[in-house]
Amino acid sequence: TWTIADPENALALVVFVLVALAVASVVDVAARRTAQATHSQAESETLSVLAGSILRGENTVIAVLGRLRETFGMTSVTLLERDDDRSPWRQVAASGAPACTVPEGADAEVSVTSTLVLAMKGRVLAANDRRVLEAFAAQAAIVLDRERLRQQADEARRREHGNTIR
Repeated sequence: TWTIADPENALALVVFVLVALAVASVVDVAARRTAQATHSQAESETLSVLAGSILRGENTVIAVLGRLRETFGMTSVTLLERDDDRSPWRQVAASGAPACTVPEGADAEVSVTSTLVLAMKGRVLAANDRRVLEAFAAQAAIVLDRERLRQQADEARRREHGNTIR
């Protein structure tokens, strides 16, 4: 049995329990905010590196996909494209193996446009990773467009050179 001889001690015990609950609540909130701050810092560092690589113009699509694969710890990342809603998917670029052949076979996917999808295999991503994943997908699309424009410009130069010779 548990007895309290003095009623003042019962009141003190209740106050101690209430203070302990309040301190535990404050510590729990602080721990959650610390975890959120750590996650936000990692996210901002990743986005900063991503933005810097865009500004330097150094990346190829394969390099962007490789960085994405390393950042999220995936086994493979594939950029898939199709001509329209009815045509089959084709692989534009991939990093890691085995590459996805259709978006439905991926553990995580992001639709960049209606005809361009980033598909990843390895693990299911948390919802709070979605923002960084979408930034990587947008950069992959930008780099892909840049590479295609560079190819078109090279082809135009070759044609111009041929016309000049003629």
